[in-house]
Amino acid sequence: DEINSFNRDIEQVIEAYPYSVKYSNWYLSARLDLFNNNPKINVMEKVLIIENSHMMRLFLANHLGRDYEVTTVDTTKEALQYLSEGNTPQLIVADYYQKGSEQFQALERMKNHMKWRNIPMIVLADNDKSEQRLEAFSMGANDCLSKPFNPIELTFRAKNHSAKSEVQTQYRTVA
Repeated sequence: DEINSFNRDIEQVIEAYPYSVKYSNWYLSARLDLFNNNPKINVMEKVLIIENSHMMRLFLANHLGRDYEVTTVDTTKEALQYLSEGNTPQLIVADYYQKGSEQFQALERMKNHMKWRNIPMIVLADNDKSEQRLEAFSMGANDCLSKPFNPIELTFRAKNHSAKSEVQTQYRTVA
């Protein structure tokens, strides 16, 4: 009965997040554990994607969903709500927003907030614009990639930053 309950839980997650879960390592390892009569979930690191373009959100969710538990939102307001509900991703990937805009200020609030300031943030800037990258760094972003970007490079950068985030979390827990 525990296995059937576990299986129903997985199916509900897939219905709620079909793009970010169905082909992720979490899903496959959970299915393999279920098949081997070992109903446990391997916890994956969480990534929050803030992107206003529907197609880019789907692409990022599909690409990063292979290695991470991905949550996508299309506005910074939704991102703040997600974080305010107690969710703590190990990495945030955010679209670039014009300096001084409400969205830019929301990203600044995320980076300055006591609970969220140590969450690494990768900003996706437009068309290799140096000014946008500099503004992203001044706002507190840990890294910046220009669109179009190589997805493999994004994966490497995400892994590097999420690993640093994990070390910082362990350090804060011990200290």
